[in-house]
Amino acid sequence: MDSRFNRLTGLVLGLAVLFFMNASTASAALVDPLLNGGFERAWNTEDKAFDWQDFGSGYNRSNARGAHAGSWTLHVTNDVLSEQAGGFQRIDLNQTTQKPVFIGGFVKGENLVGGEGFQIGASLYAEIHMTDGSIAYWNSIANLGTFGWRWIGFNTGTVSLVDKPISHIFIVPIIANATGSAHFDDVVVAEYEPYQSAVTFMFDDGELNTFTEAKPVLDEYGYVASAAIVSSLVGQEGYMDRWQIADLSDSGWEIVSHGMTHQDFTLMSEREVHREYRNSNGRLERYIGKSVTNFAFPFGAYNGE
Repeated sequence: MDSRFNRLTGLVLGLAVLFFMNASTASAALVDPLLNGGFERAWNTEDKAFDWQDFGSGYNRSNARGAHAGSWTLHVTNDVLSEQAGGFQRIDLNQTTQKPVFIGGFVKGENLVGGEGFQIGASLYAEIHMTDGSIAYWNSIANLGTFGWRWIGFNTGTVSLVDKPISHIFIVPIIANATGSAHFDDVVVAEYEPYQSAVTFMFDDGELNTFTEAKPVLDEYGYVASAAIVSSLVGQEGYMDRWQIADLSDSGWEIVSHGMTHQDFTLMSEREVHREYRNSNGRLERYIGKSVTNFAFPFGAYNGE
């Protein structure tokens, strides 16, 4: 790449490698190598799920509270903040080349209270062993409080610590650094074999240099990008105006909502969150004359809600 393209380095918020699949461009995901992810099969006794071992103070297999699907869940209770509870399964992948692996499932929480400092709460925790012997530890976002079934998970392709082919993974539906109870269901592990990958350039906040610096360089190479726009900053000094944003959209760029005022959504009330989201999207849609379908959280901050 020449210096003109390298000028983008200081402008790009994030460069994400996105692995995607559809019938024409990629193979289907491999068969889920995790066994009994719905916990429908018992093992020795009815209160233990086939191929799931106890982690910490363990778990029980339950059908008393209603499953997300089927009849059974993996039920975890933790009464001491300094202890951990859950179940685990080892999944052998033996990758020869690095491939992204999605780890996900459903969780329902009851009176989950977190301790101070680092929190795992109720989440899917993974111990990822790579073929060179190195290990990465990662978990989905912490879930606390009382809530109904919600989808959680993560993709190892977005975890910088997972930078080599994976030998095996220990998957742990867990409660840690929290007390309370949780049910887990429909846990999946999906290893992808994409034939084609995509790169997304995302430019933050709607700054003017997105239009004056980034767009001309990308135009030379025939690329488009995404612009995350803070609606209240449109037309302010140093930021794009509505006509420049419309020009980006007409040129094939994606316009992404980034909130009205760039506030941390995790610190706002539900009513404030809805107002920020609704007003930001509505304003941007008026500027570009089409729907705005994606949202970028200010500061990258999000939680289970």
